[in-house]
Amino acid sequence: MAPPGSGTGGAASNNPGTGSAGSSQGSSGSGGTTAPSGGSSGGTTPSGGSGGTTPSGGSGGTTPSGGGNSGGSSPGGSSGGSDPGGSSGSGSGGTSTTPSGGTGSGSGASTPPSSGGLTVDNASPSVNLLSSTTVHVTVPTSATGTVALSTQGLPSDVTASFDNTSVAAGSTATLTLTTLSSTVSQTVSFTVTGTGGLTAALSLTVNPTITIFIPVNVDANQGTAQNPNTAAFGAYPILITAPQNFPVTVNFENLDSTPHEIHAEQADQGFPHGNGLIPQDGFDQPRNVTQSGTYDWHLHDEGDATTVGEIIIM
Repeated sequence: MAPPGSGTGGAASNNPGTGSAGSSQGSSGSGGTTAPSGGSSGGTTPSGGSGGTTPSGGSGGTTPSGGGNSGGSSPGGSSGGSDPGGSSGSGSGGTSTTPSGGTGSGSGASTPPSSGGLTVDNASPSVNLLSSTTVHVTVPTSATGTVALSTQGLPSDVTASFDNTSVAAGSTATLTLTTLSSTVSQTVSFTVTGTGGLTAALSLTVNPTITIFIPVNVDANQGTAQNPNTAAFGAYPILITAPQNFPVTVNFENLDSTPHEIHAEQADQGFPHGNGLIPQDGFDQPRNVTQSGTYDWHLHDEGDATTVGEIIIM
C-alpha cells in the first residue's frame, strides 16, 4: 500500500501560484498547518488526499482519519489540482503572493492499535494431556496504571494461571495453561482480557498425547505380586477422554538412573510390549492406541508385576 497522502502549504513568494496534482495512492492524509495567509493544502478525499480542486488556492479539507490541520486559504495560491486518472495521493499547495504566507506540514497517517491492545508471543499454543504450556502476554505502554489479567472461554478441564495478575504498562506476564489426563482433545478459542478494555484472542489445541514418567528410585517402592505399587506412575487408573479421532499416543519416559522395560500385552490395540530397556531420560517407543478400553502395564525388569499402571480411555 502506498504511503498516506499529505499536503504542504505554499511558501511565501511574489510569483503567481502553481500546484502539482496528487499522484500516488495513499491511505489518509491532510494538509499541513500554515500561517493564515499560506497556500492551499491537499484536498479532501477518504483514501489519501489529492491536491485541492479550487482554481485559486482553496482551503484544505479534512480527512476521516487524518491528523494534520488544513493549510488555510490564500487568494494568490493555486490548488494542488485533481488527478483525472482516479488515483489519489499527495498534492502540494500553490505558492502564495502574500509575503506573510508561511509553510506548514501535517501527517494524515494514523497507526491502528494492535488487535485488542494486548500482545502475545504465541496466539496458537498446543499442549499434551497431563501437561502444561506457557504464553507471554505483554501490556501496551499506553496502558494507564496497572492492568489486571484474566482469561475467558477456556473449558473447565484446562487451568489458566498468571505469574503476575497485576501488570504495569509495557511489562509482560506469563500465562500457564495446564491440562488433566481427561481433558478433551480439541481446539478451542479463548481470550486474555485486561482491565481498560484490553484483549488478545488465542486458540489452544489439546493433543491426544500423554507421557507417563517412570520415577526416580522406583524399585525402592515396588510392592509385591499380591499387593503391587499402583501409585508409582501417578493416578491409578489414569483416565483419558476418548478423542473424536484416534489414536491416543502414549509415551513412557524413564527418569530413573536404572534402565527399565515396560511390559504390556495389547499389541493388537496399539499398546505392545516394550522394545527393551529404557535408559535414564530415554523414551520407549510411542504407543498409538486405536480404541477405547483398559490398558495395563508393569515394569518387566522387576520380574513379577510389583509396580503397575493402568490407563482407561473412556
